Amino acid sequence: MTKLQKFGWLIFSLSLSYLVEWAGSNFTKSSVSGWYRTLSLPAWNPPAVVFPIVWSILYTMIGLSLYFIITAKTGKGKGLAYLSFSLQLFFNFTWSWSFFYMQSPIMGLINIIILVAALIWNIMRFNKISKLAALLLVPYLLWVLYATILNFQIWQLNPT
Repeated sequence: MTKLQKFGWLIFSLSLSYLVEWAGSNFTKSSVSGWYRTLSLPAWNPPAVVFPIVWSILYTMIGLSLYFIITAKTGKGKGLAYLSFSLQLFFNFTWSWSFFYMQSPIMGLINIIILVAALIWNIMRFNKISKLAALLLVPYLLWVLYATILNFQIWQLNPT
């Protein structure tokens, strides 16, 4: 693979990741200033300013992890790696829709639990091809686990 091809794949990988971030944020923006502020939140809920900063860093790492899989010299196992990546990215996107757009902490909780499972599978698949690609997803997994607990607490504090 030439340097130009690698650069093209880098742009593609980051763009795909940022596209999902942008699309999900469209569901989030409409509710953060309205519905979300009406919820009872746990005391350990981070300030609103933290979320876009953390997610921007994580989406960069997600895009880079895909890049390292695409440009890996081995072709073995890439099909399942791409499938696992697509699934976790899909459930990442649909969490914003289910929690914020549908304004449903329970739908969000179900979605994020599926996301955790898909992300663990993704890390396992990536690890078979590129240790670096898998490691880049670990902070994302840790954040999603934290978000899962937060989502659970919000659901508990706001029964519907």
